[in-house]
Amino acid sequence: DEKTEHIGRALNVAARLQGAVKQQDAAPQNKLLVSRNAYDRLALSGSEKYKAEEVTCALGNVSGGTAYRAMKISLNK
Repeated sequence: DEKTEHIGRALNVAARLQGAVKQQDAAPQNKLLVSRNAYDRLALSGSEKYKAEEVTCALGNVSGGTAYRAMKISLNK
């Protein structure tokens, strides 16, 4: 349909992280996981708007996904 599509590892990891937030928290509402690399590149540390903690999660069908380092961000402190 001549629409732009985004494919590749970044999209696969993002989709897996979206599902993995439920592995990390019994109440995943208002929480998200981002890769540690994205968190560092976006310079998100030090914000007072949210709480962030490093977690390790399992991401299926991702190279190195058995112990993937991510940041869990809680939007409600």
